[in-house]
Amino acid sequence: MAAIMKWSIVVLALSRTVISPVYAGLPDITTAELLEAVKLSDSVHKNVDCKYTVDQLYSEARNKRHGWPLKRRLQIHWRKEGIKDYIDVTQHDGTFILGKPFRFVLAINGKIRMQWTPNENKGMIVRDQEKHAWPIPYDFGLTPDKKGDKMIGEALEQCKIETLKEALWENHECYYVEAVQPDQARIKVWIDPKAGWRARRVRYWGPDGSIWHEASAEFKDCGNGAWFPMEGVFKLYGNDPNSGKRVVSFESRLKVEQVKVNADLTIKDFGNRSQFLTN
Repeated sequence: MAAIMKWSIVVLALSRTVISPVYAGLPDITTAELLEAVKLSDSVHKNVDCKYTVDQLYSEARNKRHGWPLKRRLQIHWRKEGIKDYIDVTQHDGTFILGKPFRFVLAINGKIRMQWTPNENKGMIVRDQEKHAWPIPYDFGLTPDKKGDKMIGEALEQCKIETLKEALWENHECYYVEAVQPDQARIKVWIDPKAGWRARRVRYWGPDGSIWHEASAEFKDCGNGAWFPMEGVFKLYGNDPNSGKRVVSFESRLKVEQVKVNADLTIKDFGNRSQFLTN
């Protein structure tokens, strides 16, 4: 791999690209070493208790035509412990239920899920394993695809790594990786070893070759090697209804207010209606 990286530098030099001397700060690394470091960092994210906001701006071409709001703010409290997932979302976009902003609560135990709308004081239990679609901080640099079922290390391990070299992302020295998934989806990531081997930037192309989304984040060391995204941007792409060109359908901006990684959670932390999680 060291030879490949040196050859990459030669190729860049021949194309008259200036190689920044700061690259000397990062040592040569093999694909196996990179994956081992990233997966080790992934493994420290056991339990999470997090409060944050997400501001979303939707494409005017899509939403205005349907009369939908162009922007909204989500105030979210998210807890995760293994397969148990709890999320409490208050949505501010001018939409009200009983005179108050829309609020939605959902809890999942891997087999069944409970969903509740406190505004209307009603809910239901559904026996399926589907995850919720609300944004979580993992979308910003901790997982490469919107499914969120694989973190960066596991996802890259199942890919064919085509490129591994050094590159800058907003003045951060990173290992730049290009990888192809078994379904031919493509991933580009900028991994910063000084930020807990987290991905400062992720770009994702679908099997059809069109870009699907990209994300970037700023991370904080929450202790014991657990680096967590505190601010970030997520962009989802779609086809413009007028030109047909690939454009940003909506943009999400993350701001974490407080977070505990590897939090010691109990069943009570998952809401007063979450007793079903023990079933």
